[in-house]
Amino acid sequence: MKRTLLTRQGGMTVVEILIASIIFMVGFSTLILLMNSTLVKFSAREIVQADSLAEEIMTKSLADRDTTSFDSTIERGRVAYRVTRRSTVEEGLAGLSVTVYRAKQDRKLIELYDAFVLRQ
Repeated sequence: MKRTLLTRQGGMTVVEILIASIIFMVGFSTLILLMNSTLVKFSAREIVQADSLAEEIMTKSLADRDTTSFDSTIERGRVAYRVTRRSTVEEGLAGLSVTVYRAKQDRKLIELYDAFVLRQ
């Protein structure tokens, strides 16, 4: 019996190290996914603000029957948005397109399209 106690060696085996590495990688991957999810939630607020801005411009344009195009920067809640309104007029029908971009990154957030009949 004394002989078996003397031949024992301490330390970890390769299998134990592999299992520990896999557990670490799964935990680290989960942490990264949670961080990305938090960033997506932050940009969802921007999309909601961009949507309300686009709807506001579209509603005003339709009410005024305004068919002019423009490109401007509008600030909402400390965030600058670039808004473009494009119109097409063909055979008494006007089509309006309102697109909202994040001003710094020039990333399209939302696009609305509507059409209405022009007065003859």
